[in-house]
Amino acid sequence: MNPAVALFTDNFLPLSQTFVYQQIKGASPDFDITAVSLQRSNAALFPWSQAATVRLNWIDRLIHNVRGSSRTQNSMTRRQRQICKRLLVQAGARMVHAHFGPNGLAIQSVAQELSLPLLVTFHGYDASSCLRDPAYVEALDGLFKHARGLAVCDSIRQRLIRAGVPSDRVQTHYIGVSTSDFPYRARKAIASKAANGERINLLQVGRFVEKKGHEYTIRAFADFSRHYPNSVLTLAGDGPLLHRCQALSSELGLGSRIVFTGPQEPSEIRSLLLASDAFLHHSITASDGDQEGIPISIMEAMATGLPVIATSHSGIPEVVRHWANGLLTPERDLVAYAAALKQLLTFGSEFGLRGRHRIEASFNLDKQNEMLVKIYASLLSCGGPAAKTQTARSSATYD
Repeated sequence: MNPAVALFTDNFLPLSQTFVYQQIKGASPDFDITAVSLQRSNAALFPWSQAATVRLNWIDRLIHNVRGSSRTQNSMTRRQRQICKRLLVQAGARMVHAHFGPNGLAIQSVAQELSLPLLVTFHGYDASSCLRDPAYVEALDGLFKHARGLAVCDSIRQRLIRAGVPSDRVQTHYIGVSTSDFPYRARKAIASKAANGERINLLQVGRFVEKKGHEYTIRAFADFSRHYPNSVLTLAGDGPLLHRCQALSSELGLGSRIVFTGPQEPSEIRSLLLASDAFLHHSITASDGDQEGIPISIMEAMATGLPVIATSHSGIPEVVRHWANGLLTPERDLVAYAAALKQLLTFGSEFGLRGRHRIEASFNLDKQNEMLVKIYASLLSCGGPAAKTQTARSSATYD
């Protein structure tokens, strides 16, 4: 029987966290993985037989209301922790892998009680805006006395180290994307399409939140479309700033030149990518300090051969090489970003091909999952004792 691993996250899984599902599928041939979460979402899209949900009861809700909501504090009540402990014992878990820093803090005491190694992956906000909270930074100091960390890009790793995390307790581990799910497609040169009056399809994929920089994308596209009226920008995703961006599009008179698709499933994202000519992503540091890691959508776009116009933000320069597979501009520099869009007409097919090669070399999901398996094995080889019961085999909800 394979060693048992418990994956812990607050929500298993929102559409924006397909990468978690890809990781557990990649590790499952070598490890028996039970997903434990506080909320179950999109179960039909992300089926997993060994999944347990520890829901809030009315007492938990009362406690949460008294505490107030915070992304940087422990998200579980004592009752939920006790249920998690029982689930980990039932699963025979030999280690715990939590996604996002606050979830690592939430499950820390349970892992310690059971003497289980704890691995925590940091993705973005948990190593940017959260670090503005002194209590969170202090909690990380305690966490890393027990846990080890993975950063999804070197930029995040460096931020954690600057916050006091020992450098030997956190390593960079890129998530990557599937090169088979996102195949390469050679495309007609954008300059040729513009000369022939053909439609130029630009795409951005991501939740409508401040750090995704949709406003800058829309304003830069407004300038681009005045020169190339056959261009269309598709914005795929949902989020709290969607209506504001729709209003901005209307205010700028863009009409049908911008298409808002709403949230899209992975297969629909793939179709949009394959039908596009270039990928845009104007990531910025949000007003609360929130930053990206490396947007998965950028890696997916590059896998299909799309040139990328992005910003020199967080881990993006670790995958997008300026004037090699795309262009990078400073954050919030609308003039530079609009100019970069016009440079699309100078791109040949080599930009997209180099992007594909970059993904194959360093951001291939299969290779990165193989590395994750080795990380799990290394932790288990020097970790604590296994919990001593049978492995849970079915999905369940615990109230």
